[in-house]
Amino acid sequence: MTFIDQNLVPGEQIAHRAKLHWMVFVLPVGVLALGVLLLGLLTGHRWIGGSIIALGAVLAIRPYVFYQFSEFGVTDRRVLAKLGLVSRQSLDQLLDKIEAVQVDQDIPGRLLGYGSVTVIGTGGTRETFARIADPYAFRRAIQERIIALQGSRGPAAAPAAPPRLERKCPWCAEMILTDARVCKHCGRSVPAA
Repeated sequence: MTFIDQNLVPGEQIAHRAKLHWMVFVLPVGVLALGVLLLGLLTGHRWIGGSIIALGAVLAIRPYVFYQFSEFGVTDRRVLAKLGLVSRQSLDQLLDKIEAVQVDQDIPGRLLGYGSVTVIGTGGTRETFARIADPYAFRRAIQERIIALQGSRGPAAAPAAPPRLERKCPWCAEMILTDARVCKHCGRSVPAA
């Protein structure tokens, strides 16, 4: 059972799930590739290539843990996120307390489909999660749930304005407010109603 599934309240439904993008593995894979290349090229000093491969494997541990144990979800009531296993960063934000959702993508992010998502809540709280796969789908899911939540409550009813009570000016016969002391049309004093 995942973190999101464990933290659902009775009756709450998951609308969207997201994961980290595979880009979190770029550095370890690059180091591993360099080690394999050096292993093949340096026939007399293969230990250098082997050491770099070992370094790449060690560098892959942290991204693997974050990739495997991080999850992001949108329910019909909240946005939930958890990063990490031992050292955790989490978000549990009610939809009606979210003011904005911001997506930042650089050029590689646009090309490969990843980006940072920042959830801005009331009171100025900001939670940013980097390298999320398909960040626009995640933002769209949040926005759709917010709109659905607002629609279920119905439009906010504006307070009814008191009726405008008017009478005719005794001098010019134009309509003026009942409480007026001077006619706005002819400028003459009018007796109290």
